[in-house]
Amino acid sequence: MKTTLVAEKYESIPELQKENRTETGNTIGVVVLNDNYSETDTVKLYNEDGSLWYKFTYFYDDSDGEFDYPNDEFQPYAFHPDNFILGLTAVEESQKKYIVIVNESTGLKKQINKDDFLQLISWEQYVLVAFSVGFNPKKNPIHKEPVLESETISYQENSLYHPVKVHDEWLQVKWGKEGDWNFGWIKWKERNKLLIQIYYNA
Repeated sequence: MKTTLVAEKYESIPELQKENRTETGNTIGVVVLNDNYSETDTVKLYNEDGSLWYKFTYFYDDSDGEFDYPNDEFQPYAFHPDNFILGLTAVEESQKKYIVIVNESTGLKKQINKDDFLQLISWEQYVLVAFSVGFNPKKNPIHKEPVLESETISYQENSLYHPVKVHDEWLQVKWGKEGDWNFGWIKWKERNKLLIQIYYNA
């Protein structure tokens, strides 16, 4: 039986999100798991008429190496059952529910209740949760300051770029090692288009 702690959910395999998700426009953030997710909690997604579309739990018998709740249509922005990863792009919020995208390829939307073990965070918060980020240094070079006119900094191919803070469409990143960090700025989005990939561990 799985015993992985929810607190470890961001120390998992890299790049779990779907790469084709590039737009933040017309969305209100990302629904993720809270740290208080427990064995008694089940993620349930509903159709517009209130009928159940899909449900699953992260606590299941994985001795056979298989996920016990397969659903080929469930392809959210980020999901990994072994590491308690969940990232549902939210497009609307009501008093009791979120409307979320459950398939980033088709745009399929479903409803999810506002349970205690779920949390809506902004894209800015979601980016800062990442262990590191990937980006195209030719199209999105590193700058010394968060302005395009600022001097650029050479990209180091084998370095990990860790998010530090967000300033509008700019993301400060650091790379190097403890006690000897380098700092710079990249664009994390432009006109509601994501310019980075999110990684959850080295």
